[in-house]
Amino acid sequence: MADKLKKQSRKEVSTNTICIDYESTIARAYLLMQKYKTKHLCVENDGEIVGIISDKDVKRAIGDYSDEKKSTNSLLVKSFMRGPVSTIPELSTIAEAIDAFLENNHRALLVRDSASSQRIKAIITVHDFLEYLSKIYKKTSHLHQELLGPE
Repeated sequence: MADKLKKQSRKEVSTNTICIDYESTIARAYLLMQKYKTKHLCVENDGEIVGIISDKDVKRAIGDYSDEKKSTNSLLVKSFMRGPVSTIPELSTIAEAIDAFLENNHRALLVRDSASSQRIKAIITVHDFLEYLSKIYKKTSHLHQELLGPE
């Protein structure tokens, strides 16, 4: 299980990292998520990543204010983002990433580029890990049946 995140990022990690400004509107966040088919946006303030906003955060924002007829153009990302967000180096092991999830109780981690710790290479989510573990389980379960036969 010591696979490196870099190796896994092509298949199990969301490499579509799009950033949005801290002062942007929820409407803009929604449009960017739709355009780039992503569920998470990095949130920047003065060029630094200060948090993350997910599609669930955007839906919550829209839902919270739908009865008040408040326009999503007046709702700001900074009011609904989650931060600070945890980051891990690109060459972290899967086990190190899992530890980061458990220690910080976050549903997403930002993966820092090995060449520049300021550059975000990918976003990895709990869902990404569940898909990865499911694939491993299916492979090992199949192998177990081939080697030992049905129980």
